[in-house]
Amino acid sequence: KRKASYLAQQLKLWHDIAMNITSVDQGFQQIESLVNLAKKHTYTNRTYRLERMHRLLDFFDHPEKSFRIIHVAGSKGKGSTARSIAGGITECGFTAGVYASPHLVDYRERITMNGEFFSDELILRVMNKMFAKLEQFEYRDEFGTAAPTTFEVLTLLALLIFQEAQCDWAVLETGLGGRLDATNVVTPDMSVITALELEHTDVLGDTIESIAREKGGIIKPGVPVVCGMQSFPEARETILSIAETQKSPVVDLQSLIIHTESFVSTEGTEIQVIWSTGKQETLYLSIGGVFQGENALLALVALTHLFQPSPRYRKKIIKGIEKATLAGRCQVIACNPDIMIDGAHTEKSIQGVLETWNQLYPTGGILIFGAVEGKNHRAMAKQLIPHFAHIIISTPGTFKQSDPQGLVEVFKELDAHPILERNPTQALQKARNLSNGTTPILVTGSFYMISEIVQALEKEKKEASLCP
Repeated sequence: KRKASYLAQQLKLWHDIAMNITSVDQGFQQIESLVNLAKKHTYTNRTYRLERMHRLLDFFDHPEKSFRIIHVAGSKGKGSTARSIAGGITECGFTAGVYASPHLVDYRERITMNGEFFSDELILRVMNKMFAKLEQFEYRDEFGTAAPTTFEVLTLLALLIFQEAQCDWAVLETGLGGRLDATNVVTPDMSVITALELEHTDVLGDTIESIAREKGGIIKPGVPVVCGMQSFPEARETILSIAETQKSPVVDLQSLIIHTESFVSTEGTEIQVIWSTGKQETLYLSIGGVFQGENALLALVALTHLFQPSPRYRKKIIKGIEKATLAGRCQVIACNPDIMIDGAHTEKSIQGVLETWNQLYPTGGILIFGAVEGKNHRAMAKQLIPHFAHIIISTPGTFKQSDPQGLVEVFKELDAHPILERNPTQALQKARNLSNGTTPILVTGSFYMISEIVQALEKEKKEASLCP
């Protein structure tokens, strides 16, 4: 009668391991060992559901109710927008946690406060409490018994950490989509939708309207929603329609701006804006990329609507947005030669990276490119080819399925002559050899690939060829 279920045995194992965790890395490895939907290549009607996440929050006495929340969804710019919002909140004197994905090098990047990692002591303490309590958690539905997934437990951990740290605010970034994302179990003070485009079509649908419906699924009844600049009219129309159905007040960035222009350097981005009121403003962002201007303005509009600040506090919000940083976004991480990394992995984001690249390096350069399956490889390749004398195709990590050889064939079909080097570290060395210390190198197409290259560069940081 006392025989434990399989799930209980598994949770007991998590508990036993958690009690012996001596480092945060071990804790994250344990969470990573759970069912990870990001690694799945088939999806069923039970794959993405919110019932289990709701049950988890019930079981842990709703940590998400101990702070105010801004929820961010979109196809691109989520990370920059989330950190810009948090930067503005922090500068106004509040504490702001950010939950984001993916990480570049360290899982700690996903759960931060005021732009900094939480202490290992706090994370370990929360991890051990969480695993011990999970030992008693069991979830059953019409499909049977199922343990929480990696992303569900990461989301729970973030909320528990924010509660433990007594955060005033949390900015939550969706992982995939919105409507059925594990973060979509909260009732925020505001929802924010960044730019939308076709992505993850095998999960979210193959039209921009279906993508917008999934992202717009984070809009809650009566909760204000801020809609970012949209390249596709159908995306904007769908978001506005959902907001109307939900009776949610809408702040539409597109209707508030007459003109914007961005100028980039290796130090960051200058964005000039003319508002619909006729007022002109200039922001100096620490985050690089011509497309970062729209993300910063989206954050500014969201916080202005939320706080209705006095001129003095508006200046504080702008200062916080300007100070916000985010690794892996048009970031120059080395010199002699310059090496720029960006996690762009959609057609539109590649376009934005190229606009930035051409401002910084108008004479071209060397490309290291890798992309997982499910992306529009041909469209991205077509944009990239004219800008690079040498193209190296590499592996975008092992986290998701990819076909580097197939990607090489796509480039060849477009009359390019790519080099295949499956190992990202060796691809970097090959690019350096071709560069002769002068020709700049762009690494893009996958956060997982640039993560490996960043880690390789960190090991070499004492070499004279790299920036101090």
